[in-house]
Amino acid sequence: MNTLRKQCLKVAKFIKSVVPPGLELPRGYTVVNIYDDTPASGIVDNLYLVFDYEGPDEYWVDGDGSIALWEEIEGFSNVPIPTDEQLYNFACDVEGGLLEEILMLVIELKFPV
Repeated sequence: MNTLRKQCLKVAKFIKSVVPPGLELPRGYTVVNIYDDTPASGIVDNLYLVFDYEGPDEYWVDGDGSIALWEEIEGFSNVPIPTDEQLYNFACDVEGGLLEEILMLVIELKFPV
C-alpha cells in the first residue's frame, strides 16, 4: 500500500468517527453505510467516505474492494477501490481545508467530537 493511500485512509477514518452516515459534507463528500452480511464477515455495517455519492464523479476514498450487499442492485458487488488520481484529489481537498470545514459543520450541528 502506498503512502498516499495510507494517509488518506487515516483521514477518512477520522472523518467517519465524527460524522454520522448520510450527512452531506463539504465539497461533495458523504459517509455511506454499506450493510455486509457475507458469510465471511457475519452481519456488519461498513462505513465508507464517498465523494459525489451516486453522481457521475463518484469515488470511494477508502474503498477496499470488499464484497458487500447493495440494496440498489439487490445483490453483491465489490466496494470500488480509488485510483491514485482520486486519492490525490482527496488529499488536495484536505490540504485545502476540508477537515476544518467538516469540523465547523460538526460544531454547527452540535455533534459530539
